[in-house]
Amino acid sequence: MHGTKILIADDKPLILGSLKKALSNQEYQVTGAGNGKEVITCLRDGQYDLVITDLMMPEINGTELIQEIKKTAPETSVIIFTGYGDMHSVIDALRAGVDDYLLKPCEIDELLLRVSNCLEKRSLVHRLKEQNRRLKKEILARKRLEEKLRGQAEKVKLFSYSIAHDIKAPAISLHGLTHLVDKKFKPLLPQKGQDYCNQILHSSLQIITLVDQINSYMAAKESQLRLEWVPMQKVVGSVRKEFELQLDGRQIHWVEPSDLPTIRADGTALVRALRNCIDNALKYGGEELHEIIINYKQTPKFHIFSVSNDGVGMTRDECDTIFELFTREKSSGGVQGTGLGLAIVKELIQQHKGEVWADPGEEKGVSFYMSIARDL
Repeated sequence: MHGTKILIADDKPLILGSLKKALSNQEYQVTGAGNGKEVITCLRDGQYDLVITDLMMPEINGTELIQEIKKTAPETSVIIFTGYGDMHSVIDALRAGVDDYLLKPCEIDELLLRVSNCLEKRSLVHRLKEQNRRLKKEILARKRLEEKLRGQAEKVKLFSYSIAHDIKAPAISLHGLTHLVDKKFKPLLPQKGQDYCNQILHSSLQIITLVDQINSYMAAKESQLRLEWVPMQKVVGSVRKEFELQLDGRQIHWVEPSDLPTIRADGTALVRALRNCIDNALKYGGEELHEIIINYKQTPKFHIFSVSNDGVGMTRDECDTIFELFTREKSSGGVQGTGLGLAIVKELIQQHKGEVWADPGEEKGVSFYMSIARDL
């Protein structure tokens, strides 16, 4: 209460004095005014937390007085304390923005309670306004930070593409030149020289493949879906043809449903996702790989496609992490790979509001699952 400033306005000196005394005893800083003009003058000369005023006063009275108070000190609370019992006038005052009203005569305890409630409400409103101001400031700062981060991200992206290009170009040259040396001068090279050429060829090809996969991952992360009606039977068939030579050469049996649906999705993205799952099975399935099975089921919210194989199995821990960046199966051995293929699958499927996961086979093999939202 200490430090709270209250302005009391009443043209009856006895009532004014009584109210000033009651409120001063509560340690409020109280100022009195005898008419409407004095009220406005006081508000122009200083700040008050609360005005308690009669409606019927000399000079300025009624709704006009309330409007002047709100115009002069819009953040000051107002309580009407009047013996004028016309409820229409009270309602007009409430509509004009007063916080409360009391009819004369009134018990001092009731007045003090109304004053306390009004000041508490004012304090709460001020705190909320301050919190809102700070929140707006934080939002603005966050937006500026986001814009700055977006700019930095764009620079990093351009830098990454530039680095990828700068790495790939010399790797291709190195691979090409080594291939020419190996082709033209192989008979003149000792066995060690031939082994060195093979190592350079292998390493430079790995660099080229890694750069291509990094670019593919970045493209998958940034690309927007081009939704269309995709006949999944054709998608699966086209991917099967891509791997036909490997499947036939290794005598791997391919199984697919004959009634795959047409779904709303990005056809190119689904081809890439399915291709990467098949490629993973062929790379890491090993000599035990004899069968690749495509399956489909649906739930009320998702289409779910799976790619299962009976090759080298995976542990549950491997299944939980296999879709992360640069993660490879422990059983991959010396098989060439980048650890990005399944991370690309994850990114593409998440853009379809779906998820990817893997389950180990009971004895061997693994199944990869891709869910695609049906409400795209």
